[in-house]
Amino acid sequence: YLMSRGFNHVSTGDLVREEATKRGITWNRENLQALGNKLREEHGAGYLVRLALNKFADNVVISGLRNMGEVKEGNLALLVSIDAPGKLRYQWAKVRGKLTDGVDLATFITQQQYEMGHEETGLQLGEVVAAADVSIWNDGTKE
Repeated sequence: YLMSRGFNHVSTGDLVREEATKRGITWNRENLQALGNKLREEHGAGYLVRLALNKFADNVVISGLRNMGEVKEGNLALLVSIDAPGKLRYQWAKVRGKLTDGVDLATFITQQQYEMGHEETGLQLGEVVAAADVSIWNDGTKE
């Protein structure tokens, strides 16, 4: 919706995948999470947001924030958390081709729980969600 209104979109996950490709790293959840953590350790917790903001100066929507350093780095006008039941997220990920490991629902949910962690330069999704200005529970239809 926002892109149809003139906003630019950058996904932190896409930035990590771009870097993985440059380094010849296979795209799977474990490798991509490890690379994202390594980039935060090497360049600071807000590194992925700095990369995103370098792509577009204005009217940018950054998705995929996983660390409070990314939230702080972005000097965000508005932090929105959009969540959905695990089963729906799993179905959507399958449709988008994001299940690079070919995992089942139970493994997917376990992986999602891991992302809630609290490592300084690692995954802190739980804290990011808690810091949101607006939270949306997305369990309905597009209509």
